[in-house]
Amino acid sequence: MKCGLAKVNITPTLGVPIPGQLYERRATGIKDELFAKAMVIDDGKDMAAFITIDALTVERDIVLAIREMISSKTEIPQGAIMVSATHTHTGPPVITVYGNERDENYVKYLIRNICDAALVALKRMQSVEIGAGIGHEASIAFNRRFLMDDGTYRTNPGIKNSSIVRPIGPIDPEVIVLRIDDEDGMPIGALINYTCHLDVVGGDKFSADYPGELRKVLKRLYGDDFITLFFTGTCGNI
Repeated sequence: MKCGLAKVNITPTLGVPIPGQLYERRATGIKDELFAKAMVIDDGKDMAAFITIDALTVERDIVLAIREMISSKTEIPQGAIMVSATHTHTGPPVITVYGNERDENYVKYLIRNICDAALVALKRMQSVEIGAGIGHEASIAFNRRFLMDDGTYRTNPGIKNSSIVRPIGPIDPEVIVLRIDDEDGMPIGALINYTCHLDVVGGDKFSADYPGELRKVLKRLYGDDFITLFFTGTCGNI
């Protein structure tokens, strides 16, 4: 198995909209930088690319443009290019929602940079070993929909609200990890899946939210070249 990993900084300029809240919001600073990550994998028969983007969402036209550009410059078929947004609520202007306008110039910049990340990942292809593991973390996430004592259902009724009877839905406590090691057994990257909304930080500064903190911790453990691709689970009410 061969694999290559790369990342590119996609932090926008200040003053642009930050989608993710129910009101218009513009960036006044940078709490932590935003990145797009690329992983290219080759089993000797087929190649595939995985892209993760520190953004609220990635609309279909952006996904198609990314696939087309990467495929035109590589041997990776468009259907083998997966594009995923982490769903950070403090990310770049990639969608028009709640008075926050999509920035078309930024979107073009984003697509080009993601393609560059994939090309760099392709050049970094090396023999690797990939292992998988599953852990559990049930103390962080919660379901935001609650049954109240008057028989109604409410979303986010307030911490320690005395009228709460119980949550009406589950959480997903699984933490799924694929770790990539080089031929010497040194970890060079990981794909991590956890199910919880990326709306922990808030405010009007760019932030990758809790996966941004996760990558900082893993860099301290494994070195500055370690690359983390975070895939958010189905976190609608979690």
